[in-house]
Amino acid sequence: MLPVRILVVDDERSVRVSLLRILRATGYDAVGAGSGQEALAKALEWHPDVVLMDLMMPLENGMDTARKMRSHAPLACIPIIALTASSLSVETQSFFQLVLTKPCLSVDLLSAIANVTRQ
Repeated sequence: MLPVRILVVDDERSVRVSLLRILRATGYDAVGAGSGQEALAKALEWHPDVVLMDLMMPLENGMDTARKMRSHAPLACIPIIALTASSLSVETQSFFQLVLTKPCLSVDLLSAIANVTRQ
């Protein structure tokens, strides 16, 4: 069985690298993107099984990027887990499969991924 493919989207390089390190050490196939535009391009090319999406990014925020992903048929059903340091409206929360508050514990991150991939 192939490892679960996870796209990590965060404009803060240190956060992105930390998340990638945790995921790869756990056996996931993970790649990172530093912007919404880069995330959309990688998602269309790579077809991840799960997207971890930072919501507070410059230029194009995570919500806008998630909406664009949902508008592309091959990406429409990919679970997106929101990562945020701020509170979200109920409407925004409902757009994502799960919402994790940053910083989050590794165990919570891995549990969320297992939840949306049914592992």
